[in-house]
Amino acid sequence: MMKIIVNGEESSVEQNTLLQNLLDQRQPTAPFAIAINDQFITRDRYADITLHESDQIEIVSPMSGG
Repeated sequence: MMKIIVNGEESSVEQNTLLQNLLDQRQPTAPFAIAINDQFITRDRYADITLHESDQIEIVSPMSGG
């Protein structure tokens, strides 16, 4: 197991977990965007990104207003 940070909260995942697997587990409500260590990740790369120890993942949804 390894530790990652998701939206500011520590979480544990298996070694070699793909970003897509994390999203499948968490099932965020669409639409959403993903950043890992402050780098935006496009949807077409979710299945290619392997998470690493101490990665900081932000799952964000758009907000209305201003």
